[in-house]
Amino acid sequence: MSAACRRFLSVLALASAMVLMLAPGANAHAALVGVDPEEGAQLDAMPEQVTFTFSEDMREPAFASVVVDGRPVSLPAGDPTIDGADVIVDLAGVTTEGRDWTVSYRVVSADGHTVEGSTNFTIPSADVNDEPIASAEDEGSGSIWSSPWLWVAAVVVLAVLALLLVRGRRAPSSNDAA
Repeated sequence: MSAACRRFLSVLALASAMVLMLAPGANAHAALVGVDPEEGAQLDAMPEQVTFTFSEDMREPAFASVVVDGRPVSLPAGDPTIDGADVIVDLAGVTTEGRDWTVSYRVVSADGHTVEGSTNFTIPSADVNDEPIASAEDEGSGSIWSSPWLWVAAVVVLAVLALLLVRGRRAPSSNDAA
């Protein structure tokens, strides 16, 4: 392989690595258009459910978590249900009381993008939940595919492969024939 060809492959590998590192992540097309109860609402009592409404239909899987006064709460009703563009978090069976509530969601839109977020509401008349925190199950930290480290690893692998190709395809020199 000629020196010019090796230089070209090296520049190509470097340019590919730069493009992958600088490429912005895909933006989800679905947008949250409404929440019931509304973000920041002050309620008289705990709602039976929290409904997140999106700009397009959603699909399984859907996950939710609830935190009351800074403490995680289990959802006896299980994962949220999906009804078209609505993701419904059922709070039936939640026995924890508290003042400050955060309900978070993670769901997949119809076009395959993961959408996540949360809403907060307050029940001013409730006592602050100061019960001891029981050991919570580890929910994990999300998908490896959403990690920027995956892209860094891919760039490193591509660079190493390009380097090996450039060095491994050397044409025999006139000194090697002797």
